[in-house]
Amino acid sequence: MNRLLEIGFQPAGHWLLEGNQLTFELARHSAQENILYAFVCDGEVKYVGKTTRTLATRMAGYKRPGKTQTTNINNHRRIREFLAGGVAVEIFACWVRFVAGLRPELVVNFDWTEFEDSDQSMIVLGMQTGHGRSTPLVWKTVTRSELKDRRNASPTASSITS
Repeated sequence: MNRLLEIGFQPAGHWLLEGNQLTFELARHSAQENILYAFVCDGEVKYVGKTTRTLATRMAGYKRPGKTQTTNINNHRRIREFLAGGVAVEIFACWVRFVAGLRPELVVNFDWTEFEDSDQSMIVLGMQTGHGRSTPLVWKTVTRSELKDRRNASPTASSITS
């Protein structure tokens, strides 16, 4: 979860069960297109997706999935199960403008690199290409000496803003 925040994901909203109806509220990025998004429960990333449509339109697909939309149906079921069990489902999002914008499907990877000679570390969310390489989408570089004894601490809002 901390890695999502470090590379630019921001809290965007959350899922709710109102009576028997699944619904969502978005406070950020609702009208933004070309979004990477994640569903997070108790600080654990459960799903990462990408849409070229608006975030609100994509979430509506999970809210009311069509009969043949397997991904929407499965995520709808999982979200309902978490909420019914008393587990909050938060929505985090990160806008990706050009590299991923027109692709109908996206496979992403995380890479953490430590540069010994420069006292720097970098985390990268990259797009996996068809020929096995990774194209960086978003990244964050930090000074390693500042991380000492804080590697697993939650970042504050001021430390994740660019």
